[in-house]
Amino acid sequence: MARINCEVSSCVYHAKDNVCEAESIMVKNNPRRDYDMEIGAMAGETQAMTSAETMCQTFKPQPTKEKQKES
Repeated sequence: MARINCEVSSCVYHAKDNVCEAESIMVKNNPRRDYDMEIGAMAGETQAMTSAETMCQTFKPQPTKEKQKES
């Protein structure tokens, strides 16, 4: 599989050097199209919590500290 670079560090698939370790990914169009810039220009924004905030349907949030304690 091709190397996929991703800056969404709040995803369980995020690895060292901003590499996505998901077996496959699904990226969809932005149906709202309410951004006044290219997505690539959004680097440095707040952490994503849902796939809708990334445009990547593969996104899965890392467990919160509270959920890790429950396990």
